[in-house]
Amino acid sequence: MLLSGCWDRFEIEDRANILGIAIDLVEDLEREEYERLLKPQATHVEEFPSDKDMIRVTTQIALPGGIPLGPIASDQLESEDTVWVVEVLGKTIADAMHNLQQELSQKLYLGHLQLVIMSEEIARKGLGEINDYLHRNHEVRRTAWLLVNGDDAGETLKAAPPVSQIPSLFLSQTLDNAVRLGKLPKQYIGHFWIASSRKGREGFLPYIKVVKGESILLEGVAYFKGDRMVGRTLPIEIGIFMAMRGENPSGYSFAIPLPEQYNETGIVRVEKRESNITVENSSGELKAHLDVNIYGMLEEKTNTERQMNASDMRKLEEQFSKEGRMVMIQLLDKLQEDGSDIIGIGEVVRGHHSKYWDNYIKTKENWQQVFSDMDIDVSLSTRIERAGKRAI
Repeated sequence: MLLSGCWDRFEIEDRANILGIAIDLVEDLEREEYERLLKPQATHVEEFPSDKDMIRVTTQIALPGGIPLGPIASDQLESEDTVWVVEVLGKTIADAMHNLQQELSQKLYLGHLQLVIMSEEIARKGLGEINDYLHRNHEVRRTAWLLVNGDDAGETLKAAPPVSQIPSLFLSQTLDNAVRLGKLPKQYIGHFWIASSRKGREGFLPYIKVVKGESILLEGVAYFKGDRMVGRTLPIEIGIFMAMRGENPSGYSFAIPLPEQYNETGIVRVEKRESNITVENSSGELKAHLDVNIYGMLEEKTNTERQMNASDMRKLEEQFSKEGRMVMIQLLDKLQEDGSDIIGIGEVVRGHHSKYWDNYIKTKENWQQVFSDMDIDVSLSTRIERAGKRAI
């Protein structure tokens, strides 16, 4: 009888568990800083083309035994006690990770990776190499977050929120809760890869910003054309974008003014969204129809002395539909100008007009051009079903 045992085991203390990775483009770097972050004798940097950009990879590594297993007072433990932030340079992410391994005695492990953050510069240059490295690594979970930071991505991993001792887990949980509360579409790294591989759809990622070195602000959604970021939405457009896709639950409220004679504003909270996308083919000319239905409740009004009647509610619904449709049209204009179909109209064309797609469109690049030029009609209907606890 042959007994193999655990011949290939790795104890958890022998692993460097990476919780977060941030990638920035390096342009102007002082010689001393360059030599500190890059060990020439331990890297392959000289073998890369001279015009290849240098990147800085910042990693957040969990300290063995540093993460508490139960509740602990916030003033008893700092983020420096639980994680170790390490910076390295490289020509590619694989090169940088090899350089990182040279500095550590433990084996790098990405099985607990929570998020990968890129600067906007990196995202606009293209994510081909980064996606390839992460996609091929079997340790990377498809439920990790891929994010874009408009400033310095590395600073995100150095943020120290007072309510958590582990910044990467705090940010990951913040995004998960934003999805659960209807503030953000569910777009893990696996969803991004699937959308980017579709011929009739583009990928998008959360766009974040570090505020005062402590909190993380969701500033919009970064949308892509292929593997390159081409633009981003405003924060207020996230809810409208989710409505266009018919995603629920809904977590956004909007301030809608009544006609001037009332001098009153109502706060309407959206509770449910429905969306239907249809495409007509008229003699080879495609036209899309986007019908969105929104159901909400009157959460608050500025004038508490006057009771709103049914006529006021209908006016509020009309004003909400009017303003919401304007935001939809503005967002669609941006997406068409940049050729980024993150709504998925192309997939509707592929599904319902497959012969036209196979004969005339054929490729993702051709669809990007067709999407930019096509006519898209938008309609928005709003129904306020409740005012506070009272059904209407």
